[in-house]
Amino acid sequence: MDSRDPYNHRVTVFHRGTDNVPYYSQQQCPSCGFGGWTSLGGVLDGPPVVGTTSDGRMVAFALGTDTSGALYRNSQQSDGSWSGWVSLGGLSSRGPVIAKDQNGALEVYVIQGGSGTYQNQLYRKTQLDNWYSWTLIGGDWHVGLPGVAQNQDGRLELFGRGDDRSLYNMWQNTPNDLNWTCCSNLGGQWP
Repeated sequence: MDSRDPYNHRVTVFHRGTDNVPYYSQQQCPSCGFGGWTSLGGVLDGPPVVGTTSDGRMVAFALGTDTSGALYRNSQQSDGSWSGWVSLGGLSSRGPVIAKDQNGALEVYVIQGGSGTYQNQLYRKTQLDNWYSWTLIGGDWHVGLPGVAQNQDGRLELFGRGDDRSLYNMWQNTPNDLNWTCCSNLGGQWP
């Protein structure tokens, strides 16, 4: 995963090592080579996914290795250092996927694992409510992770494969909205 460091305009590359520890490397200067790898600490159950906040700081998200299925967040500080991994809670089995609202706030999405009513349901947490709580937005995402994009009017839309192998989408009701409409079957038969 790569991201552009807004403070020095260098590309930053993130990766999970063979020891399951997340690392990053930055260009030495714009359009120059990269330096060595620096640990972000912690042990992850998947690669970090990185977004950029409206004020330009990078934020990394990743599933931890604990049995709770918690999602963790590590935020770049204004001096370029990192906050350390903080649990956002949750019962994630797949994820994360991140997007930026029209107003610049980050949103993170995970698929809940386990069993019961909410298995394979999509949950979201947003910077808009200060990462306060997970919100069920629905869907029935049996395979992989949904993709997310912002359409022309600024609303976020999610796309993913359902259990019937058809492609589905769901969307914010208005740009930056906490409410979503689910789901439209776009058809097809996808592997």
